[in-house]
Amino acid sequence: MKKWYAIQTYAGSELKVKEDLNERVRKRGLERYVELFHVDDEETFFLVPVEEVITSRSRHGAGTEYRIPYEYDLVAKPNERIARGDTIARKPVRHLEKDAR
Repeated sequence: MKKWYAIQTYAGSELKVKEDLNERVRKRGLERYVELFHVDDEETFFLVPVEEVITSRSRHGAGTEYRIPYEYDLVAKPNERIARGDTIARKPVRHLEKDAR
């Protein structure tokens, strides 16, 4: 049975941590214990939930990457294949209590 793990990192260091973990898996020969994913012609053992955001202010409609915040709920389930365009995380519903004065 496969297991999913979430790793909390400092903002902006997600991709560096992913690369470091990929390198450690390869150096220590742990490939048989971790599933290999193919994303955009790249082989990786770890996924960073990133969505591309295109704003009208960016030059020539260029996109920027946006990391999904850690407070989001992961929708992906263990042993589930993830395809391009699938939802992997969603923003939780927040309820604010009314001030009773």
